[in-house]
Amino acid sequence: MFKNISVIDLSTGIAGPYCTKILSDLGANVIKVEPPEGDITRISKPFFNTPGNVNQSIKFSFLNTNKKSITLDLFTSSGLSLAENLIRTIKPHLIVENYGPGGLQKSGLSFETIQSINGFTSLVSISNFGSTGPYRNYKAMEINLQAVSGLMSITGEPDAQPLIAGADIAQLNGGQVAALSCLTYLYKSILTSVGTHADISLMEANIDLLENWMLGAFQGQLMPRRGKRHQSGFPSEVYPCSDGYVSVNASPGPWSEMAELMEDTSLDREEYHERSSRPKYRDQIEPLMTKWLDKNKKKEIFHGAQKRRLAFSYIANARDLLESDQLIDRRFFSNIGTNTHPGTPFKIESTVTDSKEAPSLGEHNQEIYEDLLGIQQDNIRTLVEEKVI
Repeated sequence: MFKNISVIDLSTGIAGPYCTKILSDLGANVIKVEPPEGDITRISKPFFNTPGNVNQSIKFSFLNTNKKSITLDLFTSSGLSLAENLIRTIKPHLIVENYGPGGLQKSGLSFETIQSINGFTSLVSISNFGSTGPYRNYKAMEINLQAVSGLMSITGEPDAQPLIAGADIAQLNGGQVAALSCLTYLYKSILTSVGTHADISLMEANIDLLENWMLGAFQGQLMPRRGKRHQSGFPSEVYPCSDGYVSVNASPGPWSEMAELMEDTSLDREEYHERSSRPKYRDQIEPLMTKWLDKNKKKEIFHGAQKRRLAFSYIANARDLLESDQLIDRRFFSNIGTNTHPGTPFKIESTVTDSKEAPSLGEHNQEIYEDLLGIQQDNIRTLVEEKVI
């Protein structure tokens, strides 16, 4: 479905490359244009084998599967000319960038310039706060994005300080939103033959994740952090067990199944069955539950509860996921090169099944500059010497 779609990826870091990773995993032809020193994530820890090697970063490897890499300094006259030639030659459907508001324009490659070269190319610009507004030029890293978008305000225990999520959720979610925007504007350009300039704010992309917290604020209600507890009643929270942690929820099965699972008839009292009144008996129920949980292992608890239609799960770490029979059955993980990678979180015919590992820095310079654009080798050597590529 996407094998005839071409994308130029001018982005660095996480959000932009994750956006184009989704597109490349769908089969799009993505050319990653990196500065001569490489994308910043090429030096991000940890590394597969050789620390500091620009081709060994695990983060870069994850974010850039199925792409081609060329090096190019856009902020030189020769670099701008090459970029324009590349756009003219491959006629990309999409260009993704995250130089910040006005950043790409400083190179001379504005949306208007792109349109004059190829009218149906859409430009997707990703920035921390969007291209307008008083924050447009403010700087932000992952922790700042989680803070300013409100995510940290709902993460952690109610009576403790806010916490940052373990993953780069603000940037990864922003990348997903950008990918959805790419598909939307791609569809529009196919229908109208006219490209669009999309303005993606990572702050705004993540405010959507606040759901009822945000809607409550509109009604004058500031909802507190829930910590390890969920709003769906009691019990619906995280508890320790003999080899880790489990999330416990007595729904949707009947309460009698809970008592049977935990092999304790004292849990099967009539007053415990009514969900709305059960929180009143927390001090009686919880000690009985934790006593049983402490003696059992997380995966045994998980499978035993699920057999009784109780919504339990175990807190999985990365090793648990690698060993998950569910993910193995669905062939979620794939071997790419010499490493194992998470697969795409969707199963459709157009996803790439023979994924290629992330490219080494400038791996496709010859293919693109010499074979595609027809630049002579002597000129390529000069461009290298001048640090244009």
